[in-house]
Amino acid sequence: MHGWRKLVVGVAAILFVGFCLIPLIINLRQGDEERSSPRPTSTPRASGGMGTDVEGETWRIVVNHAYGVQRPAPSASAASRGTDSPEATSFLIYLDVGLANRTDTGATVKWDQFVLRDADGGTYLPETRYLGKFPFAGVIYQGTPREGRLTYVVLVDPGALDQLTLILREPRGLDRTEVALDDFYLAEKVSLTEAVTGGMIEVAVTGQSLETIGLEIRPQLELSLEVDIEVGTLFKPQVEGLQDMVVRTGQTVVVEPNLSLELELEVACADMHLTGPAGGEGYTIGEEPPPDDLLRLLQAPEFQKAEFRLQQFSIWTITDNPGRADYVGLGGTGIGTPPSELEFDQIRNLFESAGIDLTGYSALG
Repeated sequence: MHGWRKLVVGVAAILFVGFCLIPLIINLRQGDEERSSPRPTSTPRASGGMGTDVEGETWRIVVNHAYGVQRPAPSASAASRGTDSPEATSFLIYLDVGLANRTDTGATVKWDQFVLRDADGGTYLPETRYLGKFPFAGVIYQGTPREGRLTYVVLVDPGALDQLTLILREPRGLDRTEVALDDFYLAEKVSLTEAVTGGMIEVAVTGQSLETIGLEIRPQLELSLEVDIEVGTLFKPQVEGLQDMVVRTGQTVVVEPNLSLELELEVACADMHLTGPAGGEGYTIGEEPPPDDLLRLLQAPEFQKAEFRLQQFSIWTITDNPGRADYVGLGGTGIGTPPSELEFDQIRNLFESAGIDLTGYSALG
């Protein structure tokens, strides 16, 4: 009986030790497996498109404008990227970039952290000869965002420009922020409005009279541009009570680097009852297009041949839609004279030649 008790106690001891050792053995084995297996490394990457703030680990970045102009021949830096495509063309790429620090402490970024990647995986750094003063130099603190322009030379197919991606790399290589340039603009020949909104030129617009307006163009790019001043371009006064002005005769000008242009444009009034410019008033370029009927009228060949008086009355017929007795007079001194019966017939003919439906125009009904 005594031996039986010893056997039971021994078995119990063995079972107790076993239950204690099994979890330890399992943990040790799992630890060995973890040490022998490679741990995946985390590489966060934030992506987005143009016009959208994309947030990375340190920076919030947005590309406000992306446009390019074809170069006459590939540069050495672009050609060195190499491409088998016979359609590959050298382009100057301009990116207007906004950058903000997301952290609580000051941070710095270098020019070579901004990398442009094409659809084939080729990468490009900003061109230092166009960079000037790096717009993001120095410490950038939270709450003080920066804006600036980055310029690249790339060698790609023209149809692949909207497949370019701007990458902002972190110095440690653990994070990168990507912005797809999916709204790319190729500036071969640009309108005045597009050139201004795209940051390619700066302008100063000065009122002169009912018939003309002054335009100074100051280039912002290091290359020649053809700027098309289209009929129908609107100019908005900087003070209330003045008339909007609309271009009635278009022209195309070549803008050269570092050379300002001063032009006199043929315009007309687009607000019959407001005061016309006397000279020296400031104007800005309107971003909205003119009404469809007004654009049809301005583009019609017969309208372009007409005298200013008839052109102005025709424009007011669309912009103000007055009755026959409600036109403001033009010509001579004082209040001038309203349209004659002959001129009303001529206005009707201009509308018909431009394909404008007369329905709804009080003076022509």
